[in-house]
Amino acid sequence: MRYRSLQSSFALFIGVLALTLTSVAATYIDITAVAPNSGSANGGTSVTILGTFYTPTFVKFGTTAATFTVSSVSKIVAVSPSGSIGSISITVGNSAYSDTKPWVYYGPVTVTGLDKNFGSVAGGNNVNIIGTNFVSDSAVTFGGDTVTTSGVSSTRMTVQAPTRASYIPGPAVVTVTNPDGSSGSQTYSYVGVVPSMSPLSPNQGSMAGGYPVTVTGSAFASGAIVRFGNSQVTSFISQTLTRIVLNAPAGSAGLVDVRVDVTDVGTSGTQQFTYIGAPVLNSINPSSGSTNGGMTVTLFGSSFAPDASVSFDGQSIAKTWVSLTQIKIVVPAEACGTGRTVQVSVVSGPLSSASFNFVYVAPAPQTSSFGPLNGPVVGGNIVTLIGSNYGCDSVVLFNNVEAVRLTRTFTSITARAPAAANGQSQATVSVKTTGGQTSGSAYQYIQPVISSVVPSSGSVNGGYTITILGSNFESVDATVSFGGVSGTVTYDASWVVLVTVPPATGLVGGPVNMIVGGGYYGPSPAATFTYIAPQPTLSGISPTSGNVAGGNLVTLTGNGFSADYKVIFGAVEMTASSNNNFVVSVTYTRIVVKAPSSAVRGSVTVAVSTGAGTTSGYAYNYVSAPVLTSVSPSSGNVAGGYILTLSGNHFGSDTVVTFNGAAANIQGAVSVTSIKILVPEAAGRVVSTVNIVVSNAIGSAPALSFSYTTLAPTLSSLVPAQGWVAGGDQTTILGTNFDDQSAVSFGATSATVISRTFVSLVVSTPANAVRGETPVTVTNSGGFVSAALLFTYVAKPVLTSVSPASGDVAGDFAVTIVGNYLLNNVAGGGSTSFKFGTLPAASVNFINEQKVVVTAPEATGRVAVTLNVVATNTQGSSNSLPFVFTAPPPTVASIAPNSGDVAGGILVTVLGNGFDASTTVQFGASQPFVAPVIVSYTQLVLTVPTVTVRGPVVLTVKTSGGTFSPVTYTYTAKPKLFSIVPASGSVVGGYPATISGDFLGADTVVSFGSFVVSASVATSNNQFIFIVPEAVGRLQTTVQVSALNAQGSAANTLSFNYIAPVPVITSITPVDGDVAGGSQIVLVGTGFDSSVAVTFNGASLNKQSSTYTSVVIISPPFSARGPVPVLVSTSGGQSNAVSFTYTSKPVLAGVAPNSGLVAGGYVVVLTGDFFGQDTTVTFGSVAADVTEVVDAQHLRVSVPEVVSRVAGDVNVVALNSKGDSSAVVFHYIAPVPVVTSMSVSESHVSGGVAVTLTGTDFASDIVVVFGNVQATPVGPHTLTQIVVSAPAVTAPGTLGVHVVTSGGTSQPDLQFVYTSVPVINHISPVSGDVLGGNLVTLAGSSFTASASVSFGSFNADIVSHTLWQLVVVVPSALGEVGAHVLVTVTNDRGVSNSADYQYIAPVPVITAIAPAFGDIAGGILVTITGTGFGDDSQVTIGGAHAARVSRTPVTRLVVHLPPRAIRGSVQVQVTTGSGPSNMVEFVYTAVPVLSSMTPTFGSIHGNKVVTLTGEHFGLDTVIKCGALAFVVESVDYNHIVARTPAVGASITGVTVTASNAQGVSYGLSYTYYAPAPVQLEVRASAHTCSPDGDAITFTADASSLGQPFADVVIQFSYKQVSCTGTTNSAGVAVCTAHAHPDLVPGVHIVTASYTPVDVDAFYPASAFGSIVVGACDCPDCYNSMSANWCTTYPNSHGCA
Repeated sequence: MRYRSLQSSFALFIGVLALTLTSVAATYIDITAVAPNSGSANGGTSVTILGTFYTPTFVKFGTTAATFTVSSVSKIVAVSPSGSIGSISITVGNSAYSDTKPWVYYGPVTVTGLDKNFGSVAGGNNVNIIGTNFVSDSAVTFGGDTVTTSGVSSTRMTVQAPTRASYIPGPAVVTVTNPDGSSGSQTYSYVGVVPSMSPLSPNQGSMAGGYPVTVTGSAFASGAIVRFGNSQVTSFISQTLTRIVLNAPAGSAGLVDVRVDVTDVGTSGTQQFTYIGAPVLNSINPSSGSTNGGMTVTLFGSSFAPDASVSFDGQSIAKTWVSLTQIKIVVPAEACGTGRTVQVSVVSGPLSSASFNFVYVAPAPQTSSFGPLNGPVVGGNIVTLIGSNYGCDSVVLFNNVEAVRLTRTFTSITARAPAAANGQSQATVSVKTTGGQTSGSAYQYIQPVISSVVPSSGSVNGGYTITILGSNFESVDATVSFGGVSGTVTYDASWVVLVTVPPATGLVGGPVNMIVGGGYYGPSPAATFTYIAPQPTLSGISPTSGNVAGGNLVTLTGNGFSADYKVIFGAVEMTASSNNNFVVSVTYTRIVVKAPSSAVRGSVTVAVSTGAGTTSGYAYNYVSAPVLTSVSPSSGNVAGGYILTLSGNHFGSDTVVTFNGAAANIQGAVSVTSIKILVPEAAGRVVSTVNIVVSNAIGSAPALSFSYTTLAPTLSSLVPAQGWVAGGDQTTILGTNFDDQSAVSFGATSATVISRTFVSLVVSTPANAVRGETPVTVTNSGGFVSAALLFTYVAKPVLTSVSPASGDVAGDFAVTIVGNYLLNNVAGGGSTSFKFGTLPAASVNFINEQKVVVTAPEATGRVAVTLNVVATNTQGSSNSLPFVFTAPPPTVASIAPNSGDVAGGILVTVLGNGFDASTTVQFGASQPFVAPVIVSYTQLVLTVPTVTVRGPVVLTVKTSGGTFSPVTYTYTAKPKLFSIVPASGSVVGGYPATISGDFLGADTVVSFGSFVVSASVATSNNQFIFIVPEAVGRLQTTVQVSALNAQGSAANTLSFNYIAPVPVITSITPVDGDVAGGSQIVLVGTGFDSSVAVTFNGASLNKQSSTYTSVVIISPPFSARGPVPVLVSTSGGQSNAVSFTYTSKPVLAGVAPNSGLVAGGYVVVLTGDFFGQDTTVTFGSVAADVTEVVDAQHLRVSVPEVVSRVAGDVNVVALNSKGDSSAVVFHYIAPVPVVTSMSVSESHVSGGVAVTLTGTDFASDIVVVFGNVQATPVGPHTLTQIVVSAPAVTAPGTLGVHVVTSGGTSQPDLQFVYTSVPVINHISPVSGDVLGGNLVTLAGSSFTASASVSFGSFNADIVSHTLWQLVVVVPSALGEVGAHVLVTVTNDRGVSNSADYQYIAPVPVITAIAPAFGDIAGGILVTITGTGFGDDSQVTIGGAHAARVSRTPVTRLVVHLPPRAIRGSVQVQVTTGSGPSNMVEFVYTAVPVLSSMTPTFGSIHGNKVVTLTGEHFGLDTVIKCGALAFVVESVDYNHIVARTPAVGASITGVTVTASNAQGVSYGLSYTYYAPAPVQLEVRASAHTCSPDGDAITFTADASSLGQPFADVVIQFSYKQVSCTGTTNSAGVAVCTAHAHPDLVPGVHIVTASYTPVDVDAFYPASAFGSIVVGACDCPDCYNSMSANWCTTYPNSHGCA
């Protein structure tokens, strides 16, 4: 129950708390921000109040309730009520909570003064504005510019004076405006800044002046004047405050000073400008150049002004000024392109240098194209040359004959071709000028020409047709003679003649003469035709390789193999009358021979020779697998690098040697029987046996072995040779004969090998229990152990205790150190040293390796410290043990001096004891401890620190041993002045001022200017308050404030400014007057005093009279119209400025520039006087726009346009309300017109075509000229377009068109072509295929863009088109064979004359035949596809006529295949009246027939060569016995040579057949049988002591050979020897041979091998024996296989 009661009470408490918190939250008020935080005292300001507002019920400004709106729980907007000026609080609240924030009511703003009412026009100075009711968001304008405020209070704010526009001095109104719109202002006066200058650019020029010069610097105010010596420039091209661009005035040669004046402000410093005298030209380089211009020429001389010009051939041209001595120009093109000499000079104003010659060199003319390329021999046709550099003096030459030139430009010439001279068929056309002559282009005079004869040779029997190709074989019957004998012409046309060749009459060749056109053109040049006899050709051999044993069949294929043939097979010759055992068969196209044997492998040449010549050779390659018999030496060191000799046979460049499976490094050339290789290093240099294999593409020889041996390892050094007893150090062992299995031992302990080479091993040393030397050995893969090297184990010291463990900082007491390895000059450790920190022990006494007694050193600076004790020997440093140095506390005896200024900084000396390097000193408890300057154990010298309070302080000294502080030091001071507030005030005085400073006690005396003032309230240490006295005479001035006491005067004084009121001018009467001056003027205002002075336009002016409110003055004369400022100055400052205006009519002196383009729109400068904003300007009767009144002497005026665009002079006048100026003259210049396009570029010679020319600057006086003829305008004329009627001309051609105005003549001319009815002069070729498609060239004239070409009724496509040449594609005209058609050209002028063209049938061409093969019985249909198949087409297949079945015109023939006796390839040809076609191949086929086979039996192993005889054999013939195929080696029509396949057992009567795609022949019988074995045995003597070649006897049993013993091959290892024995009747032979002298001592294999001639009858056999070779005086030497035989046995036979 009690628990439940507590639970209920707690719940009740929580509920009440929640209700209470809810009630609090519902009424909570908190203000976080108010904006704005001020407003007008008139009220009405909208104020946003931010914070937290729960149920606010009121908003009050001070005690006055305001209207408000609650926007949200965090925002209220209230409207301020009216109130009193000053600070109040805004309160927001309800019955429970409220919160307040400050707010300010402000009144209307007033401005009572400026603390500085004048300053530089550059601005940037701070100005304090004084007044009332200033607020933070008060806006300030300064002379119209808005400026930023700072330091705003209700009565003062600070602004920065802005830069004065154009740097013009004068008054500027400073206005303060409050947010409520109230404002107040005061006047500020800008004072001018003296201008400054930087160097001029350029800083030199000609005496004539008139060129731009840039002046840079600062403060170039409006109205600035630039003076060049005594000349002044007031009119500028452009001006800013830092840059003036002007035209230099004229001057005399030499230096002048240039400066800038600003009226009433000052003059800048000077810069120098150099006027350059008359130019002097010394040379030009280069002094000659191409008439095309464009090259750069340098002029050298002196006095070249930057503005100087260059006169080139009397014309001023552009130049690049480099220096006073150098100018560069770009030479203009010579107008006529003709070489000549012109004058070059330098002009500077009216002065000119002497002239130098420049020689125009005409470049050699170049021709890029010309046409037409041919013409009649009588000449007269027009040719056009296109190229470059065609000057006015161009001459066109045909060889050396000058042609009549018709037209010329720099890039084209037209001329009339002269007649051919002396019957020439070609001429070289060139252009010659003074610049040279073109290389020439070929021009063809038309006459009959033979281009080719096909074929150009033939059989001496004649009777065949040849084709003669050429041109200009005109439509007249042609005749052809062969060495005086006429051939029969079967067809002729303009480009081809077909003729049947007559039999040769003993002449091999002779000229062919053709007469065209009844002799009009004359005979053609002779061409050569050659009678020849047939020569043999060899097209291939099969196979192209074979075994060196020979005997295989080789088939030679070709043609012309006549009965007197001879086959050349390498060095063997085979003919019909000799060596018949080689020749198997011969036909006219095929020879089958047996390949002769060859002693060596390699390529030989096979060729065939007859009486008519020898064929080219074919290569036949003899091949064989290599034989490897021996390797010498058979063993060697694992390091490799020595030569190994391999002996055997059939080695060559294709032989591949592998050593242990890798390609061997072959050394030198490979011979047939020997190869030398470089033995590689053994893998890891480990002892092993490897195989050597020799092979080529044919096969491999059995492998022989080679054994790697090694030597014992040797050790040369250990690096390092010592290490730590714990092991783990890396040591490198250097030596020889190391390998991948080498092991290292340190004594009896194995070391781990980290890395190895064959001469070095890097190992990790094993641990060793004791210090000292241990032997190190290496064992390699051969089991050899090296001699040992010694390795030394070493140790570094170990410390266990130090006693005592502490001592006095003075040191010099004994300390005992206990540990291990504390060595004293012991090997492997050296001598041990001891240090306390970095301090060495003073002395060391070694008791033993475990104990040492040392003397402690003095602690550094005798400062208490704990240091580590460490022992070190050559192996390293020990662990460390701590040692503590202790120090005594300090004592102080005296300090001198014992007082000083609070500024500190003086040195004092403290005497005492126990001082150390850590000593610090404190002056008073509030100061930090500082280090002394000098420390000794009994004396300190230190600098006294600065303090802020006078009086005694306690001096405390602290060291590492403790502190000491019963000493006093006293601080003293004289007064200090920091500031005075206010720092300025009214000259009336009587208001309080406060001086802030330090040490300002009751003993302080203050002087204020000449007055001593007393404190108005009690003084404090840092403040003095007094009443400011009245200023003497109440004049504005600055006084100094000073203070002193018993210690002296303050080091500085303070300034106080007395401020007088600024005068104000309220009116000026009258406000204007004449520039002559003399007007009485009254100025009325406030603040004038007896010192009042008047400034009129910046100059002081004497007053006539004055009061405190008025001043009377007389206006002075003035040089310019316009307003001038008038102001007064008093001791209170300068007043605002008022304006007085001078008036006058304008005066006009000049205009610059005084000429310009008629288009107008550019600005000129009028100079004179009394110009103003009311000034207007006229050019003639046209008003001009005044763009800028620069000043009273300069106007910028935009020149008006001359509508007619005609050049001329006009009067320029300036005027205003006071009158007109006198006139000056301006000259309008018309630009040279430019023609950019012409609407029509072609017309009939009669002219009359409307031509529109488009361009620019077509003035009203424009004239259009065609050549030399003026055209008549017929249409509208604008500045960019004119329409004229093309004038009539007498003949076709091209004329240049240009326009002429008062501005000049347009360049370059546009080309206008006059044409007439087209004219055809020549057509080439004059005949072609009826199918068309060939190109024909028409030469003539007036081939306009509208031209079309017709061949009779057919239109031709134009592929190339010029006015003088057309290239067209001849249209097809099937059915028009032999027809002559008229070719014409038609254009909009009419139809040309006609030219004759003939359509002829083409020579037939076969493109395909189907089928391409058929049986020899014939009769099948064969389709021939191609072109040119006329109705007269005749077809032959293999020379036999094929009957035609059908013909598709031109493209297709179907014929019957005629029968043929034999199968094989034949030629198919189609012949028409136009000639014979090309030949294509057709193959006759047949089933093969077998008639015989030789031999008819062979071994079951196969590979037996058999010859099969029959017919219809070919490469597709397959020979089989049952299902097994023979290997065919050669084939001709009647013979096949093949090798039999192998079978498993003897077979009698197997059937052999021949087959191809056409069928299978009848079979022949063949018998297989098994061969007999052969026994062979070698019995050799057991031992010989004859390594130098003594006789060795052995026997061989060859009883079953049945052939001479000489067929057995004997070898000693790899050395083959001759056997001199023979076989006896029992079949046992004794053979005596000599061991080869190169044999090394040891066991050698003797091999006997037998290869039977008839492999069908006997098996091959071999047998082996052995023989031992040694030295006679060393019976046991044969047991050694060492490669170092003579090293081991130096006295052995053969070694001495």
